Amino acid sequence: ALIANPAILAASQKVSEAESRLADMQGHRKLQLSLSGTGSGSSGQVAQPTSSQSFASVEASLTAPLPNFARAGAEVEQAAANVDVAKTQYRRTLLDVEFRTTSAAFELKRAQDAEGIAQQNLDQAMRQEADTKSRINQGDLPPADLLKAQVPVAQNRAALARAKSELKIARQNLNDLLQRDLNGSLTISTGGTMIDPHLQTTEAITEALRQGPDVVEAMATVRAAEANERIVRRGRDPDVSLQLSHMRTGDPTAYGYISTLGVTVTLPLADGGSNREQMRQARLQTDQARTALVLARQHTRLAVEQAVLNVESDEANVEATAQTASIARESLNKSRQSFAAGLTVTRDVLDAQLVLSQSLIEANSARYDLAIAQARLRQLL
Repeated sequence: ALIANPAILAASQKVSEAESRLADMQGHRKLQLSLSGTGSGSSGQVAQPTSSQSFASVEASLTAPLPNFARAGAEVEQAAANVDVAKTQYRRTLLDVEFRTTSAAFELKRAQDAEGIAQQNLDQAMRQEADTKSRINQGDLPPADLLKAQVPVAQNRAALARAKSELKIARQNLNDLLQRDLNGSLTISTGGTMIDPHLQTTEAITEALRQGPDVVEAMATVRAAEANERIVRRGRDPDVSLQLSHMRTGDPTAYGYISTLGVTVTLPLADGGSNREQMRQARLQTDQARTALVLARQHTRLAVEQAVLNVESDEANVEATAQTASIARESLNKSRQSFAAGLTVTRDVLDAQLVLSQSLIEANSARYDLAIAQARLRQLL
């Protein structure tokens, strides 16, 4: 999914665009030269002594603007911060695709296991139906017990059909993330615990606040806003440039050639208050960026605390549901033994089957809820 997902390609392209913008801004801090030339032909009359003259003139000028290093430095810093923002967005996209794909893989495994449980429940119900028929034929049970045994069979057939449908949907969801044929076959190997089982909440929060994508992006946005404020502050700085010109002419009434070195200074005098309002807007943007950073840290802290609690709760749930399923399985075995010995009726076995079925479903869900909770915490960290 990390290779095929279009969102990752789009985020990567934004990083390249931001890096190109940074290189462009860095060029503003270097010496820039421009060359211009003019060629002309002229014809005129000289007053004393009266005569007509034709001549040609050629002029070339070399202009070198002096960089405003303070403004150019702020532009470079802003561009560098925007590169960090783009890289963080790319990293968030990677983490999001990874989490969604991991969750989809676990959902597919959950659906596969659920289908197996549904098939197992149907097989148990059908065996119980057959046992009940045998006991009725032997005269040990009343014929009405057959209806009691047939109801779970019908219910489990419907449950198996639902499980197969959910499995198909889960497979399509994962194939979509992998950019593959929706109904293509998949072989999944899921790993174990993806995070340190001894991770403390405070450690998790510290880690997330240090390198969590939301916090890192908010910090880069603050740097970009502060740099923009410095750029706007330099908006009324004078522009200075050096100009070297050289002219040659055949005009007999002028110098044959002339070289000139000059300095051009452009000083803004009045802008109608535009720069003042731009400064105000820049300060407001910086304040907004700083507020967003505070909110990002607050939301990250809350999300990590909840994610750690979810992992701890799901770990306890996995242990509890596993014990419940073990007890239910043992209870069903005993009920079957008692039924075979003629000590119990069909209803006792059916009740034990129902308890085991529910406990297996809960244990299966608990395992994959824990896996997804761990993946969510890993994404936050």
